[in-house]
Amino acid sequence: MPARPPPPSEPVIYHVDAHDRLVEMNEAWSAFASENEGAHLLPPGIHGRSLWDFVSGPTTQEIYRELLARVRASGRPFRFRLRCDSPDLRRLLSMTLSAPRAPKVRFEVRTVEIQPRPAVPLLDPQVPRASRCLASCSWCKRISVPGEGWLEVEKAVWALGLFEQSVLPALSHGACPQCHRTMLRAIEDYGNSRRGTDPVLGPLVRA
Repeated sequence: MPARPPPPSEPVIYHVDAHDRLVEMNEAWSAFASENEGAHLLPPGIHGRSLWDFVSGPTTQEIYRELLARVRASGRPFRFRLRCDSPDLRRLLSMTLSAPRAPKVRFEVRTVEIQPRPAVPLLDPQVPRASRCLASCSWCKRISVPGEGWLEVEKAVWALGLFEQSVLPALSHGACPQCHRTMLRAIEDYGNSRRGTDPVLGPLVRA
C-alpha cells in the first residue's frame, strides 16, 4: 500500500519552562490528543504538569534531559525524526527543539509520512492487559523479542504468538540499542557544531 501524504494540519507546538513544566500548547496539540484517545493529555488538565510525567523510561528521559540542556545552552535548534504509531497507522514525525526564549524550550512536531495498516491490538490502549510487559522503543516503536532482537510490531506479534492470546502484555518504554547509539552520536555532533543533527529513528518500512 503506498504511503499516504501527511494531512494538511498545523504542527503540534508546546513549550516547557525552566523547570520543564508544560506551560503552552497550541490547538493542534488538543486535536492530536483527541484523535489518538489521549483525553488525559488535554489542557487545561496538564498545564503546569512536569514533562517527565509523560516521558516513559529512564533512558528516554536521560536523552531528552541532555537535549534540553544542550538546546538551552547553545540556542541552536535540534531536529530529529521518530515514530509515533497508532494501532492502524505507522507515523513518522519530525520533532524540533529550540529555545528562542531560553530557558523556555519550544517543541514543534510535524507529520512527515503516514502508512495505513491493519489495526494492531497490541498498540490499542483500550485492550485488556496482562501483568507481564514487553519492551517497546520510545523512538522507533520496535518491540524487543527474545532471541530475535527488536522487530516491527507486526513481526513481533507473530514471533511471540500474541495473535493467539485474548489478553495482551503491557508495553514498557525505553530505547533500543540502535536508537540509543544514534541519538547519543547526534547529540555529540550537535555539541561539536557539526552538520547532520537530523537522525531518523524508525523509518517507515513495510512489515
